[in-house]
Amino acid sequence: MSSLTVKGVELGNGIPKTIVSLMGSTPVDILNEGKRAIVAGADCLEWRVDMAFASMDAAQLAHTARELGRAFPTTPLVTTFRSLGEGGNVALDDGGYAELLRTLVDAEGIDVVDVELNRGKQVYAPLLEYAHANDVLTILSLHDFHATPETNWMVSCLQRMATAGASICKLAVMATCPEDCLRLMAASARAHALVETPLVTIAMGAHGSLSRLAGEVSGSALTFCSLEQTSAPGQIDLSHASTLMDELHEVLFP
Repeated sequence: MSSLTVKGVELGNGIPKTIVSLMGSTPVDILNEGKRAIVAGADCLEWRVDMAFASMDAAQLAHTARELGRAFPTTPLVTTFRSLGEGGNVALDDGGYAELLRTLVDAEGIDVVDVELNRGKQVYAPLLEYAHANDVLTILSLHDFHATPETNWMVSCLQRMATAGASICKLAVMATCPEDCLRLMAASARAHALVETPLVTIAMGAHGSLSRLAGEVSGSALTFCSLEQTSAPGQIDLSHASTLMDELHEVLFP
C-alpha cells in the first residue's frame, strides 16, 4: 500500500494519525472545537457538516469551509456529510447530497471530502471525479452500525473502493464481540496488502477498541478520537489513544 501526504501529514505509514470530528452547529463552535483539538494534539480534523446542516444554509456552509481552511492551514481537513442511515444527523436525498458536496468542494477550504459508497455508483462516481478535478482528495466510505460482515466481503468492499478511484478507502463496522474486531483487522490487513490506497478501518463499539489503536498492524492510516464528544461508538479519548499507540509502536516495532 502506498501512503498519501496531505499538508505535510503522511497517511498510511507508521503510527496512524489521529483525527477529531468537529460536531458544532455554528461556525464559532466549529472553529473553537478545531482549535481545542489542535492544542490537544490532533493530527487531522473532520468537519461533520450534517451536525450544522439544520442551522446553516449552503452559502453559510461554504463560508465555514473557507474559514476552517484559513484557520488551520497546516492541518488536513476532512469534510463529511454523514447520512442518517450511516450514523449521521440528517436525511438528504441523492440530489441534495451531491449538490451539497459539490458546493463544499467549490468553497476551496477543504482538503478531503467524504463520499458514501452506499449512495450508489451513479452518485459517488461523479462526485469522486468532480472532487479530483478540483484538487480535493476523497474518502469513499461505508458504515455498518449493525454488524461485522464476512471477512472476504470486507476485503472485496475495500478493493471496490480503491478500484473506484478513492484517495482513501474507509470501512467502519459494528463489533458485537471481540471476534468481530479481529475479523475486521484481518480483512484490513489483507486489503492493505492488495491495494495501493490508504485505508481507514474501524470496528465500532466497545468490542472494537483494539482496531482503533492497532492500525499500524492492520494497515489503517487514521484513527478517529474523541475530545469532548464522540462521533461514533467506541471512540477513545485523543490523549489516551495517542499514548497507547505510541507505546504499542515501541513494543511491536522497536
